[in-house]
Amino acid sequence: SRELAGPLDPLTAANRPDAHCVRCGDCAEACPTGARELVGRTLTAAELVAEVLRDAPYHAETGGGVTFSGGEPLAPANAPFVTACLADLSRRGVHTALDTCGHVPTDTLLDAATLADLVLWDLKLVDDAAHRRHTGVGVGLIHANLRALAARGIPVRVRVPLVPGITDGEDNLAAIGRFVAGLPGRVPVDLLPYHTAARDKYARLGRDYPLAGIPAHGVEEMGRKAAVLSGFGLDVNCGG
Repeated sequence: SRELAGPLDPLTAANRPDAHCVRCGDCAEACPTGARELVGRTLTAAELVAEVLRDAPYHAETGGGVTFSGGEPLAPANAPFVTACLADLSRRGVHTALDTCGHVPTDTLLDAATLADLVLWDLKLVDDAAHRRHTGVGVGLIHANLRALAARGIPVRVRVPLVPGITDGEDNLAAIGRFVAGLPGRVPVDLLPYHTAARDKYARLGRDYPLAGIPAHGVEEMGRKAAVLSGFGLDVNCGG
């Protein structure tokens, strides 16, 4: 499955120094540490679809397709492009997935989600105060949008990124379990174990990694966390 990344995540963009970035690449050229890189090239929606169709034999053999990820693929700068690609790929029979945090206008979400074969929904925290503390926004729109998708029968998988001491506590997992179990239909949950992929980037920026020394989740620990959600009658997968 090919993963196509968007540049900005609305959960964090408003608080970032590059919130008004126009992606000119000047910062990457000037960065003395190499921490900033300009990756990729500019394509129209039609050009991107043509690029994807080159993999059609692989998709046919494996049952794969295209995932629009990010950042946030439905951020204002991305949504028209992503929706145009989804519409074209849908007409051509290419399986598509949309990976979103859900903090986007409902109309924008529904326009895109109704074109996708699957929506992957990033659900971090249920408590509003905790969500605001760690992401800068509340949970109201995220929860309302997820309910709207489920009510329309749009295929969705909830994905819970497990961050030690923030999202992986039993209380938070139980709250997620209650919330997802209360959605219309049967929505499966993927638990995504903690990893240290960001550690090297922190080092390149000369910053301390805030979770230094914390090991990745082990198999037994993941099993215990999955059991919390399974207790609400949910279909739970570790990884995804």
